[in-house]
Amino acid sequence: TGNTVDLRGLHVEDAITQVERFLDQGVLRGWTVAFLLHGHGTGKLKSGLRSWLPSSQYVDRFEAAKRSHGGDGVTVVWIR
Repeated sequence: TGNTVDLRGLHVEDAITQVERFLDQGVLRGWTVAFLLHGHGTGKLKSGLRSWLPSSQYVDRFEAAKRSHGGDGVTVVWIR
C-alpha cells in the first residue's frame, strides 16, 4: 500500500535517506502510521534503521509489526 516502503537489499545509509523522504511525504499526506519493510536478512538493516528512528523528527514511536503483518521483518512507525 502507499504507506509501505520496501527497503530490502539497501545499505543502511541509503535506506535511511529513503525513509527520510518517505516519512516527509507521509506527513504531507496526513499518514499516522507507516511500514518499513526491511526483511530479516543479516539484521544489519533492521538494526541500523531502528537505531536511527528515534532521531527522526517525524517518528513518535515504532515497533516490530504483528506477526500477521510481517513480524520482525517490518517496522511500524507512528508519525507525529
